[in-house]
Amino acid sequence: MNGNFDKFNFFSVMFCSFKGNVYAYVIVSIIIICLIMKFIAATVDEFVAAGITYIKDACKMSDAFGAVTLIALANGAGDVITALVAGSSAGGVSYNIGSLYGAGFFVCSMVISLTILSMEPGHPLVVGAGTIYRDVFFYIFSTVVTIIFGAIGKIYWWSAVIFLVIYVLMVLVVVV
Repeated sequence: MNGNFDKFNFFSVMFCSFKGNVYAYVIVSIIIICLIMKFIAATVDEFVAAGITYIKDACKMSDAFGAVTLIALANGAGDVITALVAGSSAGGVSYNIGSLYGAGFFVCSMVISLTILSMEPGHPLVVGAGTIYRDVFFYIFSTVVTIIFGAIGKIYWWSAVIFLVIYVLMVLVVVV
């Protein structure tokens, strides 16, 4: 097998196992994706959520502080690991930026929309304007810093420190 497909050769499955039948391949792929999501959800419910709640209670954190730190860490851990792995490959930086911003836009659009739609009638979701302005400011500011680093063409140790400082500032703003 080629070095790019050492773990699982999707082309081999498509053309050898399913003999090019796209419909069977799509159906089996959807079933596999659903099973993977089910197992991930069970793992998160059983271990990650309980662990985050325990840490938040043990450190006597408020719900808001726990959400902006621990839940954000748990939510972003997979993205960070993917970014580290993909960053060393050709085109990996573009992939990283696209996936991180895509995830952010997904949360901004789908998750907020579904949250609003799931609200009980008579109990509206009230979000202060300052919260929206704060989040949009940090998102735009981080994007500008990312574009500047892209123009520089290299990532240095101080680049990571700048992003860490931006994150710490955001946490401080949320807490205050």
